Amino acid sequence: MKSTQKLLRTRARMKAHQPLFVVKEYHKSARVKMRWRAQRGIHSGHRQMHRGKPAQPTPGFGVPKAVRGLHTSGLQPVLVHSLSQLDAVNVQTQGIVIGATVGMRKKMYILDAAVKKNITILQKKDAPSTLEHLRSSFALRVKVKKDRISIKTKKEAEKSKRAEEKKKEEEKKKESSSATTSVKTGAKESSIEDAVFHEGPESGKEKKVKEQLEAEKTIIKPH
Repeated sequence: MKSTQKLLRTRARMKAHQPLFVVKEYHKSARVKMRWRAQRGIHSGHRQMHRGKPAQPTPGFGVPKAVRGLHTSGLQPVLVHSLSQLDAVNVQTQGIVIGATVGMRKKMYILDAAVKKNITILQKKDAPSTLEHLRSSFALRVKVKKDRISIKTKKEAEKSKRAEEKKKEEEKKKESSSATTSVKTGAKESSIEDAVFHEGPESGKEKKVKEQLEAEKTIIKPH
């Protein structure tokens, strides 16, 4: 373990003096990102390692092989996405890194299980406090969601109530309109009956007059 810590300190010193490996002339174009890419040009002075050109990654800049890929704590990082992956973690030589795509609920379960098994979480300095913070924030989210659902159900109930009231009002209007139409039809029928009743004698007089005229026509006048 002492040799590992010594090698880790050596690696830190070497990385402090290590140059930045970037793409050739990346500072001249905004669309070229700050990253490394080997040069392939035939006449490239950067590829030919001419004096004054940026450095290229060579074996001389490498760190000790025994600590290559290890965390600064000396543990080997293991990416974890589920609770079942914690069973294969060696507590003495490995530490876990929770995946970025893991949700809040599953992250709480993973942190709780890791704390119980004394597994080191490399991306969290204080796992218990992080777990408490996640629990409080998760409880707040659940409460907000419940409040949102209750407000939504209340609005839907009010909407259905208004729809029922509107339907009842429309039914009342229909009933009142049907009553008025029935009254109008009854009045119309009575007026027709009255007209027929009043027109009956007049039609009888006309018949009498016609009969008299016909009788006068048939009378034979004396010479």
